[in-house]
Amino acid sequence: EPFNPRPKAMAHIHNSLASLTDGFITYSDGVPDDVNKFIWSACGWNRKQDVRQILIEYGRYFIDHNQGEAVADGLLALEANWRGPLRKNDGVEKTLVHWQNLKALLPAAAQKNWRFELALLRADYDAYLRRRQIRHLQIEEEAKGVLRNASTIGAENAISQARSILAQVKTDNSAEDVRKRLTELGRRLFGD
Repeated sequence: EPFNPRPKAMAHIHNSLASLTDGFITYSDGVPDDVNKFIWSACGWNRKQDVRQILIEYGRYFIDHNQGEAVADGLLALEANWRGPLRKNDGVEKTLVHWQNLKALLPAAAQKNWRFELALLRADYDAYLRRRQIRHLQIEEEAKGVLRNASTIGAENAISQARSILAQVKTDNSAEDVRKRLTELGRRLFGD
């Protein structure tokens, strides 16, 4: 399960259902929903709290007291990464740049703070998936283009060419730099 901060969604869910309950206990599946647990608890205390303000306080306390707003904006951006079709979501690349800039500002947190590292991992992973999806869709379109010419070049020739084109997916390294960062960060988080 990936790190999945969904602050606006959690606040909406809590606030929509709170009047139907008589309190609650915050439950966590572990680190993937760390941010969500804090949102849920804060909304339980006061449903009218601003989600971004909760995240600013979270960022100040757990990551860096001077970068609470930047952390909040980064967490909100991670949530936005999962909205809509991935290939059309140019916010994914902006989110990655945001977290990379924070990493440059806070090198110690980027090496020793699992909350910060998980956000970096998610930003990298979202960008990795998006870049690969875009490239793989390009490969698919290229293969379809060859198949559309089957009446001109012959069906067997078109199929052979299309298969060769599609085989590029197996050796695609269009996001190799991001994959290397993911592997390194994943190992560090796992304790290797």
